[in-house]
Amino acid sequence: HDYIKLVLKATNKKQVSLAARCLGGSLLTAYLEKYGSEGLIKNVMYCDVLSDGCTVISKGFSGQIDFDSKSIQRYVEQLSFCDEIDFGIGISIPVIADEIVTSTLDLLTQVGVADTIYDDVEKLYDRLYEALIPALFHSVGYASQPIYWTFVEEEDYDQALNVMFGEEGSEARTYFAGLIDKITAYREKIIKSRETLYNTFTEDYDIHIGVIAKYGLLNAPIVEGYNELSDALASLKDTTFGATCADVGSTLSEEYISSRVALGFGDYISPDKQVDTSTCLFPDTTWIIKNVHHDDFDPSGKALAEKFLSGTGVTVENSGYARFRVNDYSTNTVSDMTEDNCGDIDFISRPTAEPTLVTKLMSLFRWIASLLKLFTNLILGYTA
Repeated sequence: HDYIKLVLKATNKKQVSLAARCLGGSLLTAYLEKYGSEGLIKNVMYCDVLSDGCTVISKGFSGQIDFDSKSIQRYVEQLSFCDEIDFGIGISIPVIADEIVTSTLDLLTQVGVADTIYDDVEKLYDRLYEALIPALFHSVGYASQPIYWTFVEEEDYDQALNVMFGEEGSEARTYFAGLIDKITAYREKIIKSRETLYNTFTEDYDIHIGVIAKYGLLNAPIVEGYNELSDALASLKDTTFGATCADVGSTLSEEYISSRVALGFGDYISPDKQVDTSTCLFPDTTWIIKNVHHDDFDPSGKALAEKFLSGTGVTVENSGYARFRVNDYSTNTVSDMTEDNCGDIDFISRPTAEPTLVTKLMSLFRWIASLLKLFTNLILGYTA
């Protein structure tokens, strides 16, 4: 806040515009709650923010683990895909190893073994999670950082406290009392009155708020919410402050779409029929890009943010940027989304029909071929 006042003094301006991305969304919302009434902020652009919650963190903190064989298989393929396009999530899988892993997972799924294995893992997890999950999140520092607790959704909060710090009166509750007081204060001031608070920002403080969000990739496949539209880290319903979304690989029902169209909200339905932005908190200043990873910020998105932040009353209608856009990985270009270019990436759109004798045999042949390829490469490498 002091820095902003110095900038205004140095530039002889009365207001600044602010942008936040990812973790910064919670910080910016907290800033606006405390200082927004002073009239120093003109425009705010939230980009891929998690200030409306984050399913992966929320379900992880509260111990709500769920294993889905097909989603795990898809996610492994996504790791390889993201590594290929050079903006992945920091996990690289060699091509040969990737082929073995994916073919093995596919074979286990086709013959029905995968679901049995995951059921057993879930049973084991149910016995161990009280020790396993807190240890994991504390070891990487997430559980002790206030910023990550802003992502825990209201319905998961009490359970998350119990999972991470134990019941009331526990030794951990006493040790982390200061942290718990801090995250509870944020929850009381901001999360519980979130919608009213944002209305205060826009109506009382006259702050113009915009949103840029992404989807087209998969959430972590071992937490509840793995089937939500996502940018590989954050669910679209969260980063858009309330978009209505279909599950991954599916579309909104025709009945739902017809009802929204009848109410005059047809323009808010994405061409792929997966998203309705009319239910967002800021429907006329929310832009969405499909098939872009959370960690990538395409040039057109940057240009849109700059135009919004430097302008006055920029909306979808007068921005020159379509409400829905899509990234074509083959050409690395972003264009307006149409019914012709809005398809899912291959590993997401792959049919998930019930296994047949043919699909089981094909899966077995792929698995054998991947093993032969591995052995061939090992032999050639050893000979060399």
